[in-house]
Amino acid sequence: MMPEFSAQQVWEKFLSSETPRINVFMAVPTIYTKLMEYYDRHFTQPHAQDFLRAVCEEKIRLMVSGSAALPLPVLEKWKNITGHTLLERYGMTEIGMALSGPLTTAARLPGSVGTPLPGVQVRIVSENPQKDGCSYTIHAEGDERGTKVTPGLEEKEGELLVRGPSVFPEYWNKPEETKRAFTLDGWFKTGDTVVFKDGQYWIRGRTSVDIIKTGGYKVSALEVEWHLLAHPSIT
Repeated sequence: MMPEFSAQQVWEKFLSSETPRINVFMAVPTIYTKLMEYYDRHFTQPHAQDFLRAVCEEKIRLMVSGSAALPLPVLEKWKNITGHTLLERYGMTEIGMALSGPLTTAARLPGSVGTPLPGVQVRIVSENPQKDGCSYTIHAEGDERGTKVTPGLEEKEGELLVRGPSVFPEYWNKPEETKRAFTLDGWFKTGDTVVFKDGQYWIRGRTSVDIIKTGGYKVSALEVEWHLLAHPSIT
């Protein structure tokens, strides 16, 4: 456990021969960016780069990114440096990890957070207060076995709801906040806008701040940022 993040210490730990060795590494995109900046400054010789890549490919089984959108240039550069295609996942304090990309590298889609983990149920919904017996319309519902999409609502964005044993029961001593966080039938409201397409789930952003309505369309600020960061002149 490090008291604070240090790119130098992380690289030293990756390359260390001490046991037990790291074989799984999880971080947010910003940390991967900082590690690559350190790499560019200190691993300039081809033999050092080859050694680093060989160690990462041989010793580290899995590298994971989460908690924020992963820019495509970060994913691609990290793969060039370490040989690892980052596995993207989705989770939050209240639910733990809920969605994850597949372990099979070839099946991962950049920008997607994959499918529900074992024991997790998810729904993509839109509010419908007038609907009898339910306060929302279900666009898609899934678990580890697959996702069923409501006919006519294919690739329809909506709020992600989560249910399962990993979901927290309540906010401590905050009954009203807890009540607002769950639907009447017990699903946790994440507050994130999501879409199901190409067999996987895609996070569009926080519904309250990242979704922009313009010209009759809902635009994901995260998706705009993702494309901007892919431009070679933007760092």
